[in-house]
Amino acid sequence: MTADSGNERPGRPKAPGRRRRRLAARFGDGRIARWLTDHAMASDLYLLPALGMVAAGFGMLTIAFPEAWTPAMLALPVLAGGLLMKLRGQLLLLVICIAVLMAVSWHRERAGVAFGAALAVFATAALVILTSRSRLRLGVQGTRGEAMLLDLRERLRAQGLVPRLPPDWHVDMSIRSAGGQSFAGDFLIAALSHPVFPAPRRPQATESPVGSVQSSAAGSPAAPPFAPAPTPAPAPASASASGESAFAATSPDAYTDDSLTQSQTLELGLVDVSGKGLAAGTRALLLSGAFGGLLGTVPSRDFLTSANKYLLRQGWDEGFATAVHLVVELETGHYRFHSAGHPPIARLTAKTGRWSLEEAEGPLLGILDDAEFPATEGCLDRGDALLLFTDGLVERPGRDLDEGLDRLLGAAETRLTASFTGGADRLINEVAPNVNDDRALVVVWRT
Repeated sequence: MTADSGNERPGRPKAPGRRRRRLAARFGDGRIARWLTDHAMASDLYLLPALGMVAAGFGMLTIAFPEAWTPAMLALPVLAGGLLMKLRGQLLLLVICIAVLMAVSWHRERAGVAFGAALAVFATAALVILTSRSRLRLGVQGTRGEAMLLDLRERLRAQGLVPRLPPDWHVDMSIRSAGGQSFAGDFLIAALSHPVFPAPRRPQATESPVGSVQSSAAGSPAAPPFAPAPTPAPAPASASASGESAFAATSPDAYTDDSLTQSQTLELGLVDVSGKGLAAGTRALLLSGAFGGLLGTVPSRDFLTSANKYLLRQGWDEGFATAVHLVVELETGHYRFHSAGHPPIARLTAKTGRWSLEEAEGPLLGILDDAEFPATEGCLDRGDALLLFTDGLVERPGRDLDEGLDRLLGAAETRLTASFTGGADRLINEVAPNVNDDRALVVVWRT
């Protein structure tokens, strides 16, 4: 007998045995679920006999209980086959349903099959086959095409989530499509990158040989605020690894060292693709992935130039777009933005409490080969804010653009007084709640 054998209780199964049975049960359930989703639900070899038996069962129920069941129930397996099977399998299933209809009609003798019931089955089959032919061009089966498009939209939408920022920086955004559709021609991309502005030099106090305190930077000329940094320090991975949205509340306790994010630069790109709604949604999905790969990778001054070259290579008939690229140095508050035919941005100065417009000249993306995008620079103090928006908020047929801009600034002065949180939705609801155009608005502020 071993030293620990006295702890065993007679009649009680051992824990390893129960654990093995539990794992085996889980493995079996997972294996069955994978087989159903990967093979049975995706293969006509299993679906066609199953739906054929369902159709035959409906036929027998119609014969046995003619008052409670109708031959129109055969439209259900036809509809299920259209969602899950390929076109050839759907045609075979339709043949089975026609045979069941003929058997029911022959068995009923005088009553036969009502014309309305047969019409319902054939109309459902015609609609299903027409829909399947459009999916056949994509080379996908059933509803997998919609699932692929939904997954692509969600993956690319994640690029618009602003990375985690320091406690004194905040971003709020809202994007709405024309007609309330899921796809829009406006999108936002965001990234944290290396500093593009030099941090202000802080004089370090050193003790002189005689005991007096002297500044190590004494007598040296101050560096200009926008001089290029000699060698940017590499950005720590922990600063941009988070995928949390910027308009979610950020706790100051989450940061153990503010220098991890304060020394980085926030880059935002707000793009408005030509068109609106679904017509522009496909191009917006493609450009969102391409521009998102450029943002934070190429130098910030070359972002719009690179985006313009990419758009020109596409050769689209309606391939132009407007964009505004904002670069904010998180430690000093210095910002710079470039515009490509985009509406101006609005700035709130906390000292005066007034909103003003700032513009940067630049042509549309996808029009000129040698386009240049000059920058406009400024600095955000604590309490200041920037407002980025697309033309859907300020442009209306038959109305002057200045009128739309004045209305937006007036709404910002009244709706963004107490708090900026949720301000993007409040402004859109005030200025353009129901318009037939895509709308996007981003608020950046410093506390």
